[in-house]
Amino acid sequence: MFSPQVFSVAPFNNGYNNGYYAVNTNLLNGYNPQLHPCQLQTYPVQYVIPPSFCPVQQYPLNTLPFCSAPLSPVQYQSQTQFIPLLATPSPSPPRYDVGMNVKIQPQPIMVGSQVSSSCMSSTGGGAGSAGSQSSDGNSMPLREFYSFNIVKQKASILDMVTRYEQGLAKAMRTSLQTPSVEFSIHLIPSKKNKNITIQWIVNQEKFDFAGLKRRTLRRDFQKKLICELAKIDNGTFNTYLSGAKQLTIINEGWSCLLKLKNILISRNGTLDRLLAVPEEDRFEEEAIKNLYKVSQDEQGKALRGPTVVGVRFKLQSDILKMPEFVESIKACVGISRATMIASLKTHKQYKGWSVYLDVGTEKNVERVEDIAQKFGFEKTKVFVAEDTF
Repeated sequence: MFSPQVFSVAPFNNGYNNGYYAVNTNLLNGYNPQLHPCQLQTYPVQYVIPPSFCPVQQYPLNTLPFCSAPLSPVQYQSQTQFIPLLATPSPSPPRYDVGMNVKIQPQPIMVGSQVSSSCMSSTGGGAGSAGSQSSDGNSMPLREFYSFNIVKQKASILDMVTRYEQGLAKAMRTSLQTPSVEFSIHLIPSKKNKNITIQWIVNQEKFDFAGLKRRTLRRDFQKKLICELAKIDNGTFNTYLSGAKQLTIINEGWSCLLKLKNILISRNGTLDRLLAVPEEDRFEEEAIKNLYKVSQDEQGKALRGPTVVGVRFKLQSDILKMPEFVESIKACVGISRATMIASLKTHKQYKGWSVYLDVGTEKNVERVEDIAQKFGFEKTKVFVAEDTF
């Protein structure tokens, strides 16, 4: 009678995930005549599998091929076709990280500096979730700081990482007003809907996690973040966002108003009320209503004339350039009077801004046209705002 044999795949120390898999040794007895008869072992047997291989592929018993070298170490390559020697007809058990003794969740696409899935919490969690825990209970330095859902498009996750990685990190820094904080990015596609979750990861030992987190509690934080996300890659990231254009019209309207506040015509007294609004309340309903009617006036009293240029901003990529364009005209030409008129699309939706600027002379009108060409607007054009009333 043969003595029981223990079948083990030798561990590798080569960067692959090590783990354990309970082996049904009867399977080996039935499909490899070179093995001695074995008894079913009740303890785990170590296996080696690359992180990219998940889950383990299963094969029917009658198709399992003959294997002639069962006791040699096995290392699976992710780019070759193979059949795992230790596969069983039952579903594969969860993978485990040997060093940390915690479950490893399916790995998202990650970008940024030196972040691995073993640094993340075993339970996932949303923005501000507890930091990752090692086997001895100590907190890991890398922690999820904030998460936000975007709409999935045709582009692959890898393409998104390549194109938007730096912009996503910059958008968060700008929204927090902390230019020196470093973020790494997770992009996690949903299996249930057409969403992708963006996770910003921060080193809580290097940066003040609690202090940064308090900044996200402002009433306007998420809306400001969406406006910054809409600017990524010259506005192309806007296709992944919901409701971003309306927020952009409000945000860039505020920026333009603050640049024109000393010369802006507002006969209804709205400007004074707007300038008294705290920054974090600028997206509140009452403030938005006043912003849209800041230069509202009676018919026939609009700012017009041969030295007045009109500029209509309707395309989102052009609206994003509006404050900088106004600033350039102030610096290079000069503006004596100005008005801002919101362009209404429906009862509650706006499509952009019409800005009227008195630049003093007809020669300056031509200079404004030259400046507009340098900005490369897609649809916005400068025109002389003659009085047709």
